[in-house]
Amino acid sequence: MKRYLSILITVIFFSACKSSEKLVNEGNYDKAIDKSIKTILKGRYDAEDVLLLDKAYKLANTRDLERVKLLKAEAKPENWEQIFFTYSALDNRQKEVRKVLPLQAKGKTYDYNQVDYTNSIVEAKTNAAKYFYENGSRLMEVGDKGSYREAYHNFNKAKSYRASDYPLIDQLIADARYFGTSRVLIDVANTSPFRFPPEFYDDLLAINTDGLNNMWVEYYLGRTDRDVEYDYFVTILLKNVVITPERYSQKEYNREKEVPDGFSYALDSRGNVRKDSLGNDIKIPKYKKLFCTVVERHQTKSATLEAQIEYLTMQPNRRVMKLVPVSATSVFEHFSGRARGDMEALLPEDLKLIERDAVAFPDDLSMLYDCIPTLQQAISDAMRDNKNLIH
Repeated sequence: MKRYLSILITVIFFSACKSSEKLVNEGNYDKAIDKSIKTILKGRYDAEDVLLLDKAYKLANTRDLERVKLLKAEAKPENWEQIFFTYSALDNRQKEVRKVLPLQAKGKTYDYNQVDYTNSIVEAKTNAAKYFYENGSRLMEVGDKGSYREAYHNFNKAKSYRASDYPLIDQLIADARYFGTSRVLIDVANTSPFRFPPEFYDDLLAINTDGLNNMWVEYYLGRTDRDVEYDYFVTILLKNVVITPERYSQKEYNREKEVPDGFSYALDSRGNVRKDSLGNDIKIPKYKKLFCTVVERHQTKSATLEAQIEYLTMQPNRRVMKLVPVSATSVFEHFSGRARGDMEALLPEDLKLIERDAVAFPDDLSMLYDCIPTLQQAISDAMRDNKNLIH
């Protein structure tokens, strides 16, 4: 058993070494380093683990130092962020490796001189912050939405690197955010012959805009703030109103029902009343049919509000981007009835029907108000389907 356990441990060690070696050969030096350090910290390692760590560490440092040299030689200000990242990687790497140093393998001690990257990191951060600040300032002068948004991200990077060097950075971030935001006015216009009260427009504009607003797009419902400069207009154009006439119709149907109507005696051939086995008179139930006519009255009326969503952009020039038709219909329907004949013949639903009288038809405006929830949902769905028009 001990022999098999020893073989198993050897196989595990061999597999781990092969895995780390594969990472090194693929150029994934930091993954190989991390894997080797974890193995060493567990105390289950051999000389091959140490040699692989040494190889990966030296190759990673050589690669990064050569990258820094190249980036500096290009003398591009935008390179300073990558230089900062690379110096930070060098510093973090040596801190990780320091956890297991010194190491012994094959009679040799492995230890590395610690390099102070502090000044290099500070220099790179300072220069990166300067680049992003100056680039953000340049972008602010371009004056379009995309440039303002890019400036916003540049100023935030400058702040994250060297906030103390730029005391006005927060105001610049706020300005870039403000000017980079697209503002959309959702409003209603009536081009139909029907006259709506102001409250109707207010109710219609109570639209759910969840999922429409994002970091760079703000929606406004109704023209409440005259100082806002809108970049897009989403106008709900009320195009047409269709009201059907008030309609009455009726139909008749008959009900019939058999009910008990006393009894007669069963007689024998001599005309005597027959008896059952207990000596009781045999009775024969008698039935009669009841008849009733139901007159069902049906009242109907419908109202349809036809609209169109107009997407209008003001940038760079005023133009209509898209027109989306939407509509909503409300239906009034009422049933009432009366009966002629024997009420006992009626079914339960018939009795409920005849309890109801005819009612007054709703007026046109009330029915159009009933269209609002359906129309709001259609508008919300259409706006979500077309939200990519606005950016």
